[in-house]
Amino acid sequence: MLKVEAIKTIQEFQNLREDWNYLLSASKADNIFLTWEWLFTWWEVYGVNKELCILLIKEEDKLIGIAPLMITKENVVGIPVRLLKFIGSEKVCSEYLDLITISGRESELLSLFIQYINQNNNLWDVLLINDITEDSPTVKFFSDKANFYKNNILKRRSTINPYIHLPKTIEEFYQKLGSKRRSDVKVKSNKLAAEHQVSYHEIIDKESLGKCFEIFVNLHQTLWNERGFPGVFKRESFLNFHRAIAERFFEHGWLKLFFLNIDNNPAAALYGFQYRDKFYYYQSGFNPKWKIYGIGKLLLTKTITEAINTNLQEYDFLRGGAQYKSQFAINFRHNLEIVIIRKNFKSRLYISTKKFKKLFKNVLKNILPQDIVGWVRKIRDYITLR
Repeated sequence: MLKVEAIKTIQEFQNLREDWNYLLSASKADNIFLTWEWLFTWWEVYGVNKELCILLIKEEDKLIGIAPLMITKENVVGIPVRLLKFIGSEKVCSEYLDLITISGRESELLSLFIQYINQNNNLWDVLLINDITEDSPTVKFFSDKANFYKNNILKRRSTINPYIHLPKTIEEFYQKLGSKRRSDVKVKSNKLAAEHQVSYHEIIDKESLGKCFEIFVNLHQTLWNERGFPGVFKRESFLNFHRAIAERFFEHGWLKLFFLNIDNNPAAALYGFQYRDKFYYYQSGFNPKWKIYGIGKLLLTKTITEAINTNLQEYDFLRGGAQYKSQFAINFRHNLEIVIIRKNFKSRLYISTKKFKKLFKNVLKNILPQDIVGWVRKIRDYITLR
């Protein structure tokens, strides 16, 4: 017999660690951002003034489904609207969030989740399904309006995520890179090696993790300060989150922290994650004084070749269509935002306000000079971390 339980306390959340990751490994949604480590750490740092509402489905006490949800409040013209949304869907750019269900039973278990949510609709005014990949079984399920005859559904693309299908050999990777980009990497690499002592290394011992993470943060901040921005690690909560994640991921072998050293000093750093057969590029930084050598791209290239050497299948650049990503990636996936609203005043007010803001932005884009639009986009990309 199937039953739905609601998790409301951090202690209950903490106790789910082993069962959570075991179920995740048996789910089509399996990825680094749905691990217990990522979401629990997020809750520890950002859970203030929010309510846990994690829904579990059990079959004879075996966990077969998780809806990692929380309740937040947003004031719309002074009226509090209760939002039911994914844990992790704010502040740190979690990707590929989803409902976690045992593979092959998605529709059955999603129906149970929705039944519970509809029966407890006093908990929420708007259900936000953010940062979910467009090929998720959950998206297919939510697209069927017959399942939501009491609600309205809105769906839109929210982010573009470039990625590389990694080839079997490094030679094949360079071949696909194209002659111009291949030549650029080779020329800059040779020039740097001819004029300076160059080495690469990856953090593999816990004793140096803390110090090396701070070096990476400093390189990232230095780069963004040079560009006229404070750098995302200026936010204390963001920095605390990633310090904790680095330690937890290191214990599992999921953390990847690479450095390019020039004359025995760290000049560039790349921070990412390795989970299952994928590498996730998260952040990077470098000392601007070495930018003539393209050290950011040199280190990026090094991490891609390392991923090939370890037989990974994919190198995911995560959200954002920055130019340097498109120089390496020719494949793209999209994340979606699905909004499900109840037929009440608060829900409609929320949606109307969002539509007005979007319309206002579009009007501004059409009337403002393109250089100002580009500057605003740069700020937006900075705020969203990539």
